[in-house]
Amino acid sequence: MKATINGLCSTCAPTINEWTVTENNGSTCQWFDTLPIEPCPGGTIEETTGGGFLTVTYHAPNTSGTYHVVAEWCLCFGSATKKDGTAVVTVSP
Repeated sequence: MKATINGLCSTCAPTINEWTVTENNGSTCQWFDTLPIEPCPGGTIEETTGGGFLTVTYHAPNTSGTYHVVAEWCLCFGSATKKDGTAVVTVSP
């Protein structure tokens, strides 16, 4: 699953405060160049940037189940408007 975030600010690159997978129970499972060392039972989130866009790829675990990928971002120019979004992913054998 891939998600591209854009349009959060017409004059700046998107700013995502936090990407999480609910089922990772607080483990830091985001990465740019190197896979995380700690256990990530809900999968990992790979981030890449370029051309004013942030592209995120969710790598699901090998275990069947339902996982919740959450993005939280802030439009912090003049107001502290916070938004979040959740994608529900079902992994089958």
